[in-house]
Formats: sequence, C-alpha cells, structure tokens
Amino acid sequence: MAKSQCPNLSGWKRLSVPSREKGRDVPCRLIKPHHGGEVQGVFMHIHGGGWVLMTEKEPFPEEDRKRRKVAVVSIGYRIAPEHPFPQGPEDSYDAAEWLVDNAQSGFGAPVIFTGGESAGAQLITLTTFHLLKTRPTLAFNALILSFGPLHAATPPQRQKPPSCNQQLNRA
Repeated sequence: MAKSQCPNLSGWKRLSVPSREKGRDVPCRLIKPHHGGEVQGVFMHIHGGGWVLMTEKEPFPEEDRKRRKVAVVSIGYRIAPEHPFPQGPEDSYDAAEWLVDNAQSGFGAPVIFTGGESAGAQLITLTTFHLLKTRPTLAFNALILSFGPLHAATPPQRQKPPSCNQQLNRA
C-alpha cells in the first residue's frame, strides 16, 4: 500500500527484531505517539489478514495515537502458504519476547497492552499465552481482540451483528 493512501503511516519507522532463526529478523513497524512527547506505554499489535494477507505496514487507528501516549509496535509475521505453520506464531513469539525484554530500555516504557484484529487477534492470544509461560512476572493492562461478527448459518452478505442488548438477553 502506498504511503499516500495511508495518512496514519506518518511518524512510523521500520524496526527489525531478532528471530529464533539464525540470520533473519522479524520485521516490525514502530509508530510513535502523535503528540511526540514521552512514551508512557507500548502497545504490541499483530495485524489481521487471515494468516495469508497484509503486513505490519497496515494502517493503525489514528485515534489510538492521538488520545494515548503509547508507542505502537506492529509485528510482521510470515504469512501462509509460503510460510506454513508454525512460522507465523514463532515470529510473533520472537518479536514479543524481544519487545517485552527491551521496551523499557528502547522506548522508555514497558509493554502495557496487546491486541490484534481477526487472525492477528488469534496470534496475539497465542503470543500472550506463550509470554505468560516464558515471562511469568509479566502483567498486561489489557488484551484487545477485534474480530468480525459472523454466524455460520447466515451467508456473510446477509449477516447483521447483534446489538449489545440482544447479546445480553441471550446470557
């Protein structure tokens, strides 16, 4: 995607973190807080794309940078079918471990929350469980998971997400 098509790509820079595989790095994108001031936390993000599309260069919601004093690190995992399982999750684990170990010294603040959309939500969930095993003292403030509302019995073009009241009434 061209930079001109993604206005919220301003203020970002490429970041590479070590991989478990000798001689390769995991590509990431660092997005600094909109205000340009002190970073108070790091948001670890994994993009969606059904494990086969998109990259760490996808647009990140501009409001998140404007309202919060966080740096965003978007992890670029290898996608299928060229890179079959478990390469995508392993890239996510490697980048997350590096980020947790280096965020304070590199960005001036720890990783305080994580998140992702669709396939990224699944990968960030796996990555969070991995980190809870390998970094048992780690504590996040939030895990933000976004996904599309789908119902297997209705074709996608006819689906309408249930309202909050409908969801609460079912419980």
